[in-house]
Amino acid sequence: MLRVSLLTLALAGTMLQSYDPPKLQGGSIKAVQLMTTTAGMVLLDLTVSQRGLVTNTRVVKDVAPFGDLTKESIASWRFEPGRVNRVATDSRILVIGLYRPPMLLFPLPQLPKAPALDEDDAVPFPTEVAVPPYPPNRVGGASVLVEIDVDERGQVVSATTLGPETGFDDAAASTARAWKFRPAREGGTPVRSRVYMIVSFREPVG
Repeated sequence: MLRVSLLTLALAGTMLQSYDPPKLQGGSIKAVQLMTTTAGMVLLDLTVSQRGLVTNTRVVKDVAPFGDLTKESIASWRFEPGRVNRVATDSRILVIGLYRPPMLLFPLPQLPKAPALDEDDAVPFPTEVAVPPYPPNRVGGASVLVEIDVDERGQVVSATTLGPETGFDDAAASTARAWKFRPAREGGTPVRSRVYMIVSFREPVG
């Protein structure tokens, strides 16, 4: 875990100068086509090894069947590992699955209670959420992957879509920019972090 690596560095007499969160290097997401009006928001806490592999996935929030769909999407993901002072380290990252129902209007998904800081502070935790409108003049559905950089205040400083372009990219990125987070912390100090959000659109019916 990140804090273990930092302790090792501290014992070696090396001061913490910088932390670079893991960055996705390869992987894909699955399109969602469900005959249901259910919406869902899934939060997954991933452990990424020094080699950039996902070694553990902990479900923080799940709404069936979206948790399984999200885990299937990330199974093949590969990362540039997190680095402390340019040295690769085991670290953690938050993945959000935001699944829009096939309707024009629907309520915001409910957030789970935030874990206590001393229990689970290595990843950011959403405190304000937004959902995308279904873009006008579009048909069909799409799943969009957004890379989100979060600063020490929990503010989104950038949201960039990854993968093949779709007609839903702008709506997904704009939605991600409206989110706010409790920042990740290390040793009680807020730090920069990175979040990946899968935004899934299904064409409204009825």
